[in-house]
Amino acid sequence: MHNFSQRVVIFGDSFISRLVTYMRNNEGRAETESVDPSLYGRMGLEDCDLHVWGHERMKASTLVQQYQEQSLDFLEGFRPEIAIMHLGGNDLYDNPTDPEATVKSIQELIQMLRFDFQIQKVIVCPLLPRTFPARKAHQYMAALDRVNQDIKELCAATKDCEYWSHRGCLRLWNADLYAKDGVNLDSKGPAKKIFCRSIREAVLRAKVSAF
Repeated sequence: MHNFSQRVVIFGDSFISRLVTYMRNNEGRAETESVDPSLYGRMGLEDCDLHVWGHERMKASTLVQQYQEQSLDFLEGFRPEIAIMHLGGNDLYDNPTDPEATVKSIQELIQMLRFDFQIQKVIVCPLLPRTFPARKAHQYMAALDRVNQDIKELCAATKDCEYWSHRGCLRLWNADLYAKDGVNLDSKGPAKKIFCRSIREAVLRAKVSAF
């Protein structure tokens, strides 16, 4: 029986749903070979009750609407103390000419997490680059830096909320790190490992600053 000190939820879009798949595959490999424990299970965070939830086309605006109309099951029953969120890319991609709408949805979601769910620390990850399809991706990339900067400033002005800058090569656009869809990280190269470790570091940061 585990005695967990903190309840942590990591949630978001396809980056998180595919992170779940990556971690499950690593867990299977760990039965027959040596695998870094930070890359599967509870990510080496043995004192955390860790839930990871993602959906391929999830948007921040969709979660806000779902909560307003019904509920969010992955939060309602679990009641986390720390939340790591990776959202906004699909919001911006669907509406690249109105970046303020993406930032507003992120803001509404942060407020919902902090005040409705009483989450003690919220970490917001940046939106990552996209390259496909070319025309729409160009509009997305043109707005990307502005949106991330606005989210960073929003987090700085919000109590118990922090903007998380991914470490290493994820901070810059590198086509070699991405899958052929031009959106998600390549499952065969080092990108998933880098992303997984960056998310884990975000949890560690939240644990230090929240308690």
